[in-house]
Amino acid sequence: MKDIVQYTPVTLDPNTANPQLTISEDLTSIGFREETQKLPDIPERFDEYTIVLGSKSFNSGTHCWDVEVGDTAGWVLGVMTESSQRKGSGFARSGVWAIGYGGGKYTAYSPSEKEIVLRVNWKPKKIRVKLDWDEREVLFCDPDDNHSLHIFTSRHSFTEPLIPLFSSPSRIVPLETYVALEELESVDGQQYAKSRYAGTSKRGKKYTRW
Repeated sequence: MKDIVQYTPVTLDPNTANPQLTISEDLTSIGFREETQKLPDIPERFDEYTIVLGSKSFNSGTHCWDVEVGDTAGWVLGVMTESSQRKGSGFARSGVWAIGYGGGKYTAYSPSEKEIVLRVNWKPKKIRVKLDWDEREVLFCDPDDNHSLHIFTSRHSFTEPLIPLFSSPSRIVPLETYVALEELESVDGQQYAKSRYAGTSKRGKKYTRW
């Protein structure tokens, strides 16, 4: 038997949100307001860029999350190091691996390269961010058809934990996972567990045999 379970792999950290951003109660959606909210100016909070970070950092393994951007006029998505600058304009020149959309073009940003204008001839409604920390890769693609937008490869050195990065307005989309329940079968009076499988229902994802 297989059941489909929805889960949100990443949630937002309101303590890092720029005062012009609004965060939903379930910590998955980001909005924008013209009026600046009166919030404590703590070290974790962005004060110039309208950015908010995820609630958890990663320092190993592979992690994936989908973000709905819709017809937003501009956005930035990616990852950044825990020690990256969050105050003033220094953020853009610190440990950030991201892509952004604005002014009708897509751009990639990283510490070791100049800004790269990407050749994207369609406008994706969702963006998948896949971080492979061990292989030192960050991949961006359209989850609806698996078309790649950009990939930062192993020449980029990750030396500390990385945190998901988001701008507004956008929404983290729940992923769906197949959960297989173990079934027992009897052979010559002995009971054995049948093979079990698990995997996401997103297209292009392979199933893993247990």
